[in-house]
Amino acid sequence: MGPISHVHDTSQPIFILTLNPNNPANTTLLDESGNTIYTIRTLFDEKGVPTTSVHGENGKRVADWRWRDTRLSAQMLRFEGAGIGVGKIQTMDANGRETVGGKGRVAASRWLRKCLVPFKSTVVFEDLRGGEYKWKNNDPGLHLQLVSTLDTSSPIARFVPPTIDPKNTPVALAKLLLTDDAEDIMDEVVVSWALLEISKREKEVADGNRISAGALVLV
Repeated sequence: MGPISHVHDTSQPIFILTLNPNNPANTTLLDESGNTIYTIRTLFDEKGVPTTSVHGENGKRVADWRWRDTRLSAQMLRFEGAGIGVGKIQTMDANGRETVGGKGRVAASRWLRKCLVPFKSTVVFEDLRGGEYKWKNNDPGLHLQLVSTLDTSSPIARFVPPTIDPKNTPVALAKLLLTDDAEDIMDEVVVSWALLEISKREKEVADGNRISAGALVLV
């Protein structure tokens, strides 16, 4: 991965990844120089089943997942960089049931685990080195923030929604802000964020909560 521009706030440098457009299922994540760092695309097979793929700046696939709905347990994930899809795992049959299969996919809920304590809106994952991280605010109307369990007071990544003017034209595009601490797990950050954000946007639309939600159009 090439260099990513830094900006400074009052605490520490962060990486800025701008979403163009503000659609977690179909977007390009750009650095401050306009270079493509990640692309996220969702395509449908002949049966109408969507597969969302994340590719890095070199075009190499980082992860992908097939899904029939946005529940984590229904999204079959392949993400070798996180150790997902590297052995005998579960696959999904035509009725959406898990069956024993070959190398390839596993339910995303095995990697992204929902917490009930202290807040049910928290989702936890681990990297390959055993580091544990929590996505906070995984609820409609809130904006995702990632913390390390070693320091839950300071987010290492967070989603900033677009600024909308009265005419509904974005003034500032949506962004993912990452601190230096998130650099080594940037793939994990982007993949986990996309999985959660797609689901959260669907719930926001279903609940009629469109504030800062953006439109989710799978094309």
